[in-house]
Amino acid sequence: TASPLALPAGQSARAWVRHRGGAVGLTLRSGGEDHPMAAGESRPAMELMGRNACTEQSFTLDRPVEAGDWQVVLTGALGDGEDEMAVYDYGVIVL
Repeated sequence: TASPLALPAGQSARAWVRHRGGAVGLTLRSGGEDHPMAAGESRPAMELMGRNACTEQSFTLDRPVEAGDWQVVLTGALGDGEDEMAVYDYGVIVL
């Protein structure tokens, strides 16, 4: 769970997470209320710092975002036979 960050008001939000291994989920939290983001497409990507191959997972929140403090809650789960996972970066855009 990230520290609260002031976001502007918008009609929706889009996000991405770049990771290796496992599966990720993303939720936006405001005022103690969780707003799960729907997972969209995933695609092969490249982590920029170490040039590691990874997966970029997209997310969508199709509801208005009120201006104020929001937190990003990132979850991860290992799949069968996986014993490690790395999250490289993530971002949220309010539209």
